[in-house]
Amino acid sequence: MPEHLIRFRAGWEVAPMDGMSAPVRCILPLDWPDEGRGTRRLVRRFGRPRTSRSGCEIFELQLLAVAGLVAVRLNGDELTLLAENSPEYRLRIDRPLLDRNILELDVDLDRVDRSRLAGRWGEVALVIRTESADLP
Repeated sequence: MPEHLIRFRAGWEVAPMDGMSAPVRCILPLDWPDEGRGTRRLVRRFGRPRTSRSGCEIFELQLLAVAGLVAVRLNGDELTLLAENSPEYRLRIDRPLLDRNILELDVDLDRVDRSRLAGRWGEVALVIRTESADLP
């Protein structure tokens, strides 16, 4: 099955979960500040990709270098993270994408081992895999 990746680099907003600070725009991958503690929420809005064979595509989220990730939500629905504190995930999207979508990532900075990151956190992409219509 051929794959196409749409990388989500720019367009993110990040803010502490305590609601005390306004969100700040950022680009992934990013450098978490050494003094940062607690949980941060990253939010990215995106449109439904145009696909050539509607109904024959499988959508997944590819999350690499995401140590400390504790929750992923797409349009308010939580996606299951099978391994705790894994540095990477590939999550199948079982619901149809909307015209406008919101992806939220919650990151516990206390679980991020900055010495193993080489300063860079988060490579996120929407993966589109095309199923062959000829297969049973």
